[in-house]
Amino acid sequence: MGDELLGNGEKKCPACAEAIKAEAQVCKYCGHAFSEDEVAAAVSEAKSNKRYAAAGCLIFVAILAGLIGWLGSGTSEQPGSSAVEDRPARIESLGYHDCPAEDGGVCKSDQAQLRREWPQALKGDYQAERNVAFSFAPRPDSPFYSDDGPVQSCAWRIVIMKSGDAKVDQTDLDDLNLACGRLNTVDRARARKVAELIRLQQR
Repeated sequence: MGDELLGNGEKKCPACAEAIKAEAQVCKYCGHAFSEDEVAAAVSEAKSNKRYAAAGCLIFVAILAGLIGWLGSGTSEQPGSSAVEDRPARIESLGYHDCPAEDGGVCKSDQAQLRREWPQALKGDYQAERNVAFSFAPRPDSPFYSDDGPVQSCAWRIVIMKSGDAKVDQTDLDDLNLACGRLNTVDRARARKVAELIRLQQR
């Protein structure tokens, strides 16, 4: 039975299923012995995975740079999108829908959480920023409302990507693409201005 290589330079012992170093010749948990060929194969694959991981990071950086450039240019029109009126850029807070009685308290809980997190988002808290951006995103069951929600959601996603926070990952890049990709040129340009206003307030 072969050993299964994990993604962090470790392999799974086929006897006890514990994670051990790829170069281990004997499992420290159960004493299972690996042949020289098995050890060599595991070490080789672990090194290969590290190379792929490094390449993946470079690709992510390249995609991020391209997408930020795309947001900065604001030259392409997205089909099917329509501008809200050409209003001035400003940071908008969310309104709160009346929660339905049959909701079970989820709506009120979401609203209470956002009331706590809004000030934290304006101070640069990563998770609070994400929750605010999500709350601005248009969806039928949202307990919040905003006349300018799509633009504000895109602006907060830009803020997150430009924050430099170590927690920012591929999910945030996907969310940025989704939130800002639905906007046309006018609204995307306004979202960039709103993002700058938010970042100025966070400083």
